[in-house]
Amino acid sequence: MMRLVRGFLALVVLLASLVGVPELLLALGRYPDPGDLAPLRLLMVPDDGQALLWLVTALGWVTWLLFTISLGADVVGLFGGRTIRLPGLRWMQLASGTLLLAVLVMLGTVPRDDAAPAVPQASAGPPVVGVAVAYAAPAPVEAAPVPDDEVSDQAAAAVPTTFQYRVRHGDDLWTLAETYLGEGIEWRQIRDLNPDLLGDDPDHLEVGWVLTMPLPAPPPAPAEPVPSPQQASAPTPMEPVEAPAPPQPVPPPPAPTPAPTEGRADHDARAVLGGIGALLATGIVAGLAGRRRLQLVQRPVGQIPEPPAAGTERLRAALLVSTVPDRVEVVGWAIHMVARHAERVGAIGALDWLRVEEEVVEFAWAVEPPPPDPPAPFSVDGQSWSLSWADVLADRAASVGEEALQPWPTLVTLGTGEGGTYLIDLERWGRLSVQADSGERAGEILTSYVLDLATGPWSGGARVVVVGDDGGLVDTSGAEHVSRVDDLEDILADWERTTATQQVLAGVADAPVPVLRLDPDVAEAWAPRVLVLLADITPAERRRLSDRFSRAHRGPIVLISEHPDGDATLLVDESPLRARLEPAGLDLIPQRVSRPVRDEVIELHRVTAPDALVPAAWAGGPTDITITPLIPAVDEEPAMSEVAMSEDPRLLLLGPIELEGARGTPPSRAPRQCLEYCAWLLEHPNATSVEMARALMVAEGTRRSNMSRLRGWLGTSPDGKPYLPEAYSGRIRLHPAIRSDWQEVQVFLGRGLEQTSDATLAAILDLVRGAPLADAPPGAWGWAEELRIESSCAIRDVAYELAGRALETRDHDLAKWSIGRGLVAAPADELLLRRLLVTEHRSGNTMAVERLVYTLNKQARTLGIDLLPETVSTMQEVLEGGIRVRWSGGPRRAAV
Repeated sequence: MMRLVRGFLALVVLLASLVGVPELLLALGRYPDPGDLAPLRLLMVPDDGQALLWLVTALGWVTWLLFTISLGADVVGLFGGRTIRLPGLRWMQLASGTLLLAVLVMLGTVPRDDAAPAVPQASAGPPVVGVAVAYAAPAPVEAAPVPDDEVSDQAAAAVPTTFQYRVRHGDDLWTLAETYLGEGIEWRQIRDLNPDLLGDDPDHLEVGWVLTMPLPAPPPAPAEPVPSPQQASAPTPMEPVEAPAPPQPVPPPPAPTPAPTEGRADHDARAVLGGIGALLATGIVAGLAGRRRLQLVQRPVGQIPEPPAAGTERLRAALLVSTVPDRVEVVGWAIHMVARHAERVGAIGALDWLRVEEEVVEFAWAVEPPPPDPPAPFSVDGQSWSLSWADVLADRAASVGEEALQPWPTLVTLGTGEGGTYLIDLERWGRLSVQADSGERAGEILTSYVLDLATGPWSGGARVVVVGDDGGLVDTSGAEHVSRVDDLEDILADWERTTATQQVLAGVADAPVPVLRLDPDVAEAWAPRVLVLLADITPAERRRLSDRFSRAHRGPIVLISEHPDGDATLLVDESPLRARLEPAGLDLIPQRVSRPVRDEVIELHRVTAPDALVPAAWAGGPTDITITPLIPAVDEEPAMSEVAMSEDPRLLLLGPIELEGARGTPPSRAPRQCLEYCAWLLEHPNATSVEMARALMVAEGTRRSNMSRLRGWLGTSPDGKPYLPEAYSGRIRLHPAIRSDWQEVQVFLGRGLEQTSDATLAAILDLVRGAPLADAPPGAWGWAEELRIESSCAIRDVAYELAGRALETRDHDLAKWSIGRGLVAAPADELLLRRLLVTEHRSGNTMAVERLVYTLNKQARTLGIDLLPETVSTMQEVLEGGIRVRWSGGPRRAAV
């Protein structure tokens, strides 16, 4: 019945477009007389509106003509067995083709390719109108006789060109063709492969049907042209046709492969990182989190962190996905267990390398000096000690309060090899030379060492100097133990004096240097001095460096460069990328940081600096920076009932993530991912499937599955429209009635923070149920970092503003409530704590005042920052009754 209704409506629209539109234009259109088009008349006679009517009439005829041409092309394509695409008329053809298909389905005259050969299961050539064709010899020709058994063997070895697909809720032929074949208009290929199911009504699909789907044709091999099946089946007697060579057997694909799309992303986070290992990614993320905390803790009201440059969000998401904090903790504590034993026995071996694999940490020692006997629970295998993760975690749990020791501050990730990730102690090798086919590749590996030494959890005890151009990596990292100079001569003399002292003391020391630095009182004196050469040096400078490394007691000095005179050499080969560390004989894939990735890391460092702030959209007032708020400003404050009261689905982001008001059935699988998809679509309307998959870093199959679940969960609106419509135009957009609580906050603040009423500010804080994205798992929602930060800043500013107004009216309860809500979104915020300090003081709560003063002082010491001058003055006022006397230039002596 629905097929007939749709077909009848489509027929009416087609007739109206083809017949009704011309009649309407003839009857109502305006057409100029030939004399009216004279150039002189057009220039001299004032226009009375006739020219606009002429233009509208002309546009109407042009549109009708293009639609008619598109419809004609679709008719030819449907009955001619091939697709005709008209340049620039894709959407016009989409509309006309859809209407024509509905009419043909109603009439039961959908064309099919009856003359096409039967569908075999294998083919090495391109499909013809969706039919897989197996290569075989032509009719008997003396030039190339091929036995039947060889033909069957060739067909069996050919690549399958079809796969099975189970229909899911929301599927249709157009979307399936668009997904797997690249163009929705190729839906006929699917229909032709499933005549029993789709022969009568290709517009109807039932959930659970198993469809035979065509795989995209592989690109043709650069060989002689292969005759078409029609030519092969009927060769001309005068022109013998040779049989094509049998195709090489290729393993069939394990799963359906979507059609290649220009710009399609590799959804593997490792590909985005371009060679950064998981341990280094964890260090980078931890460093960025620390910088972000410093940036936000004293942030002025009305300012937010500057967003990173376009494209950087994808790297940040990949870093978050790749973090392994549990592995870093295990490695760090395993090193501590070795150091603790070394401290007890007064000896430690020379570490060749450290290997981290799933559930095991292995330490490989050099032959000289021999390592001491290992403690329990280490196991010994030749020169190696091994320890399970379970043993490490058990020791960690039994050693509460123990501070981790770090004997190797120059530990860096070398790369990944058989069995896991390999780390080396640069200090043990002294001079490490990186030898690659190109300076660019060597620079990528050296950059990874610099980044590892700057952000690694166990590298803070080294003193690193980078010589040369690093693109700003060191300067933006904020690592106090890493510095950069343009020329080695700037620091060489000081470096020689320091290392000479360490070498003399190492010669008379009664323990190895790694053991000596375990004593916190002298650890700073035994800090390794690391030089990373990214620039050429003079022969004289090279001799001076070599002289330091040729001493009997080398001391804790390290030199990393491309120069070939190293004590250890990393030999790098290309195609495929491999490396070998000599003399350790270690083969692996080296860790590296490409220049584009380095520049994106620098950008992430830059936007997390304390001063990288811009005015917020709700700040109001003049600004030199162009701000584009997500919700346009309004002239009048919106009524809260107009914004918040609705029965349509609403996504809650200001706290634990929830979806309320959905009209469908919640999915039994991956509901949290569906919530993330919904949030992403709200923040990125009209995005494409490729953009969505790239941002979420998921495979296309996963994206489609979760979109189907989300569509079923949201359901349909009261007027019968789906809340998540199918993307027939290629653009994905949620129903306009769906919104989030964060979008409601933006609407409330549309007139600016200072212009918003107390009641609206309180309504905003009522929406807060916890920190934004409170239950998002670590590593997920990487794309939403800016959303999380901006919403937290908005809630904090609202709380600060409302608390200030409450203090002016002496409503201390409202002030405390507002600050409490703000601290949920922005814990430890200094401005909120300072305002709470004033509130508690005016309320006469002495104990709370003393506790807040202690909290503020402790927090500043922990973060390594000074309290704001306003905070210091407020603390003096509430504790001492007034601000201490200050002179800007010191007390002056009286004139005599």
